[in-house]
Amino acid sequence: MENRPTTWNGVEVPYNVSIDQLASLVRGPIPERWAAFVALAHTPGQTALTILADSAQSSDPHVRRAAVEAIGLHPHGHHLGPLICSLLSDTHDFVARSACEAAARQRVTEAHDAVVRFLEATPEASRIAALHSLRVLWRDEDFDPVLRAYSTASSATIRKEAAWTLRATASESTWPRLFALWREDALPRHRQWACELAAMYGSRDVITDLERLTHDVDGHVRVTAARAIAKIQARAHS
Repeated sequence: MENRPTTWNGVEVPYNVSIDQLASLVRGPIPERWAAFVALAHTPGQTALTILADSAQSSDPHVRRAAVEAIGLHPHGHHLGPLICSLLSDTHDFVARSACEAAARQRVTEAHDAVVRFLEATPEASRIAALHSLRVLWRDEDFDPVLRAYSTASSATIRKEAAWTLRATASESTWPRLFALWREDALPRHRQWACELAAMYGSRDVITDLERLTHDVDGHVRVTAARAIAKIQARAHS
């Protein structure tokens, strides 16, 4: 949806029809219905939002999902923040996940607490959606639950998503724990991240660890470690 696709599920997206026609199409048969939702996502104005809001309250969960996905992409979808929040508790997991993604896209900060609760959800896809959305809705108190997901989840996919979220939100207060965790990690990418964080926030007390990483088996890690040392030393002399 995001880049104005010309077709959706093999159907031409009806960008050039009237808003009244789009309103009719989203109540019509599939697959034309789904293409109409894509068009509405890219149709500015209150009328399009009203159609999407009405659709998001449909008795059909697939319509609710299509509507909230479109709201997430609409240029004024943030005006429907309360509706997005209400769909986070939808009885169908796939609707709630789409609402989670919409909340992040529209930066609906009031959705934060509900999104965090998804970290304990049973469906793996819901936990992944929450971890991804928290990169936008992040608060300092999210560090521990996301770190717990990274450290204890049985799913490699969840651990990977949690790691990307921790890296994206790393700060002066969280980097020491991440550095200690990642500097000896089996994954070269994580060792490289440890070096990057040290370069951003570290001082001379991490140089010994970085010097070990300049002999890492991975060339990218070695280069990043050497750059981190140089940056820390330059900072110490500035």
